Amino acid sequence: MPDSYYPRRVDTSIKVVDPHESRQVIEFGEKLRAQGNSVKEEYGIDRRIERAARFIAGGDNMWPKDAFEKKKHKAKISLNFIHSIIERKAGMLTDTRPKLDIRSKGGFTAAASTIKKIIADGIWYERSIQQVLTDGIVRVQRAGFAPCYIPWDDDLDYGRGDVGFDFLLPDQVTFDSSVRRLANVQDGEFVIIETVRPLAAFWALYGERGELVRPDDSVSGYSKPSAEGSRIKSPMMLKARNMLYSIYRKPSSQESQREPSAIPQAREYQMYFRDRSLVPGKKFNPDGTPNYLFPRKRVCIWAGDVLLFDGPSRYWDGLYPVEFLDWGIETDHPFGESEVDLYRGLQEAVNLLISGLVDNSRLINDPPKIIGPGVPPDVEEDIEQNFDRPGRTWRLDSITDVTLHPPGQMSQVVVATLGLLKDGIEFLSGLTGETAGKRTPGISSGAMLDALLMASQIVIRLQGRAVEDFIARAGR
Repeated sequence: MPDSYYPRRVDTSIKVVDPHESRQVIEFGEKLRAQGNSVKEEYGIDRRIERAARFIAGGDNMWPKDAFEKKKHKAKISLNFIHSIIERKAGMLTDTRPKLDIRSKGGFTAAASTIKKIIADGIWYERSIQQVLTDGIVRVQRAGFAPCYIPWDDDLDYGRGDVGFDFLLPDQVTFDSSVRRLANVQDGEFVIIETVRPLAAFWALYGERGELVRPDDSVSGYSKPSAEGSRIKSPMMLKARNMLYSIYRKPSSQESQREPSAIPQAREYQMYFRDRSLVPGKKFNPDGTPNYLFPRKRVCIWAGDVLLFDGPSRYWDGLYPVEFLDWGIETDHPFGESEVDLYRGLQEAVNLLISGLVDNSRLINDPPKIIGPGVPPDVEEDIEQNFDRPGRTWRLDSITDVTLHPPGQMSQVVVATLGLLKDGIEFLSGLTGETAGKRTPGISSGAMLDALLMASQIVIRLQGRAVEDFIARAGR
């Protein structure tokens, strides 16, 4: 097996590092990042995350941008049941604290296993993992997967060091996309973790190498608002303007300056990968097994064009310090299933029907009017503004000068369709009336109610087993 697949290790402990060798390592890492991100783009994962954020936000964000563009007077009502489903599932799955247990698999005595169990319980309480897990379940329902970073952090426990446990954003972690299930990410070839740090942290962590890091303008600067931009108060208008500026901004002599941040920061990339390079001169052990140069994985850390560290992983178990909580099983890619995408069509249908009902009610209360040509303009304007005011009268020449056109009654098919959609939502989510504490009509037996509640929670229990499996993997 040729060793040329992997870049040569760079000794970052010396003051002067060969720039060519360090550049090769960084290019190797950036190529792996591009490979992982291209797979996300191929399956539309970034668009999925954007849709999830839009639907969770609710309101006008749930509607297409061109909805009722020519009929702005139409009602746009959003009955955001997706947000409720996500919160209720997160609450049900974390309602009770998991019972942690550690048993000896061989090599450990029962006493050692007991000590490890006490340590695990202490970490669970110290890191408030119950709340962190709740946050992770909400994240995974939105994106379909949620990376959890479990490193040894020297800054925790008042500088004495402790195990960290934090869920990251999906775009902060890049992994080997050949892994078909995120539960098996430890079988992949690489994992890259992106972190934003202040420059002072680089200096403290990496010494002289850290002093070479320069601020990253994408995370260490902001656009100073111009006088024109400061007049825009609406959040939606500001968002639209920023999106437009990200695509094209007309050159101007009064262009606002890019201001440096008060605390300069930069992006740090930690790459853990299986480097199968063999030890020169002793490529095989006496038993014939390969004598790897990095048996517990190789770690390369860089920021910008500065290689900060290149060496063996500090974790004796040889595992990546990342585990994924995934939601559902997707056969085409390893990114899980988004709960938001599952209900998106139903949510849009409910919004359309509810908006139609509201529009119909508004038209019944204030129906459209046709005003004849014999009505003077000032009277016409007064009718438009004060037609629904109680006790207001107008003296007209003819009864046909003003005619009302109220809408017909809303068809019962619409109401029946809403009921059908409600049943579909309960069927897909597994959250029925029993799980919400509603008594089923005609059933008074406690045993029957318990049976209905257990049957309604089949989907929840299935997802609960995925959470239990994640806790077991993260607990290693």
